[in-house]
Amino acid sequence: MALVQIEGVYMNSNVKKSTFDGNEKTSIMIDVYQPESTSNDRAIQIKADDLQLLNILQKEYAMGSVFKCSATVNAYKNNAYYKLVELKK
Repeated sequence: MALVQIEGVYMNSNVKKSTFDGNEKTSIMIDVYQPESTSNDRAIQIKADDLQLLNILQKEYAMGSVFKCSATVNAYKNNAYYKLVELKK
């Protein structure tokens, strides 16, 4: 998996529950807008497995805040999927 640095504008975060083969998994989805992007869809979602991160996001970030992080990226069927590795200041 490739490691990427993501910079953008924090929009929102929410909890997502999914079930696969009878196993329920809970994760956080972070919405980030990238105004500098050349892509048609400038908003991306970053997945995080640490549920305690939701408290940090709610306390330290508001809609419109600068957001920086490092994440791994996978591609499947012409879509990119990001997984949070670390928040940056």
